Amino acid sequence: LLEVRASQREASIVGALESVNLMLGNVIADVNEQPALTTSSKNRLLKEALRQLPQLRSLLLTDSAGTVVVSANEQLIGFDASGREYFTVHRDAPLAQAFYISAPVKTVTGLLVTTQSRSIVDRDGGFRGVAVATFDGDYFNKALEFRMPSPATQAALVHQNGTILSAMPDTQLVGQSVAGGPAFSAHRAASAASSRHITVTKLAQVKRLVVVQSMDAAPMVVILSSDFDAAIAQWRQTMLIYTAGFLSLVTITLVATTLAWRRQRALL
Repeated sequence: LLEVRASQREASIVGALESVNLMLGNVIADVNEQPALTTSSKNRLLKEALRQLPQLRSLLLTDSAGTVVVSANEQLIGFDASGREYFTVHRDAPLAQAFYISAPVKTVTGLLVTTQSRSIVDRDGGFRGVAVATFDGDYFNKALEFRMPSPATQAALVHQNGTILSAMPDTQLVGQSVAGGPAFSAHRAASAASSRHITVTKLAQVKRLVVVQSMDAAPMVVILSSDFDAAIAQWRQTMLIYTAGFLSLVTITLVATTLAWRRQRALL
């Protein structure tokens, strides 16, 4: 059951990332198709795009040198992003991937954020800059908390470096790291799409049943875990229900067979 729930969350989060990627692509196309637009007009265009996904924190475009030239927040114009991960990864390989998710970082206000970016290229594939959207973990909360199997279940979205970007229902886990944790480490070492573990967790130091689901579209995993005793109790209850249903079906089948046999005998 946890595997199914984790897979559902992974699909929902990938859908959210694809929505951001589509928006970035539309912004790039709108700017490229209107080269005569002033910087002020381009900034307004980005602000309008940002209103379509209000969960995002910011939206900007850089030139090929890494300087921010268009932004929904005008204060960022002129900022040198040439050393930022979201810029260098595209500069070094402009067409290598549809989009890139950077490692989470803390802002000066203590908010944990990450970026989703894609290359801006010319018709020949030449690098012309990047389009970047910034969001925090709240963007994924609805996907994580969807149909929680039980109050003992915890869901988290974790970057490949181990940093927890989003967590439900215990949001206090955001910003902490599961790097070196037994389930996270074993999953990464196995390079599996999905894995199940019974382990003492790194952060809570309690025995839990843990499912880790990789994401093909981004360097993140969904982790879904449940208290081990609660999970076993739920499994036993489910098995009892299935067993009762199976026995009921067998009983009905036997009764129906017996009645049919008696009717057949009566006709002889």
